[in-house]
Amino acid sequence: LVTKDGSERVLTEGIYPKWAGDDRFVFLKNDGLYLYSIAGGREEKIQEMQDGVATARMALDISDDNQYLAWAVPEGGVVYIFRALDWEKDKLTLKGVLPAAGMHAIFSPDSRFIAVQSGVTGEEPGQEGILIRYYDIETLTQVPSSFVLDGTDPILTFLTDWRP
Repeated sequence: LVTKDGSERVLTEGIYPKWAGDDRFVFLKNDGLYLYSIAGGREEKIQEMQDGVATARMALDISDDNQYLAWAVPEGGVVYIFRALDWEKDKLTLKGVLPAAGMHAIFSPDSRFIAVQSGVTGEEPGQEGILIRYYDIETLTQVPSSFVLDGTDPILTFLTDWRP
């Protein structure tokens, strides 16, 4: 954390921090998903790690309205969607699981959809690209619209924001 006067302060260790309001952020550690309260100066585990340990290939996103959290677990072939019932009480509930080996999952600005980026390989060696699928958050069903970016290395390309 960098304070207003420019000094740095280490709050905790983990990967993929995402702000959840003005004074809280979520992040991953090897054993699960954590929430850190800056005002309280503490971290709390809010979700156990599913089937293994956190890896650098996983990613998190929080919807702009702070109602949903996506946790992409490409090794497991899923994206977990959590509903944030109360960030003040560190309460998340699992809304559902998308069966997509997503490397990144990003919410739309209106929090109605989520885009999930996956790598794809072609029939010929060296043919690779990125597939982006869209899902409706309310029903967790795939929207019949997707696109492929051929010739794009999925390891070097990141879906990080969804803005017009």
